[in-house]
Amino acid sequence: MTEDCTGLRFLVVTLVIGVACAALTQQRPLRRATIVLAAVTLAVIANLARVTGTGVLAKLLGPQAPRWARLTSCGASSSTA
Repeated sequence: MTEDCTGLRFLVVTLVIGVACAALTQQRPLRRATIVLAAVTLAVIANLARVTGTGVLAKLLGPQAPRWARLTSCGASSSTA
């Protein structure tokens, strides 16, 4: 079984929540678009922080990094080598 990209999965979930929130709370199209754009922007920033954090941990911990990488993968399991 292949592991999906957690960043893409998080983006899709955030986009769905953003669209639903915008549709239920806003009547003006510009405000709806602003909420959806904010949701996408936050998802991209959060993924950037996750990837950066994983890279920093890998650099600092070296061979022990795979054990710590599980903490930043949003519940996706990785090997416990």
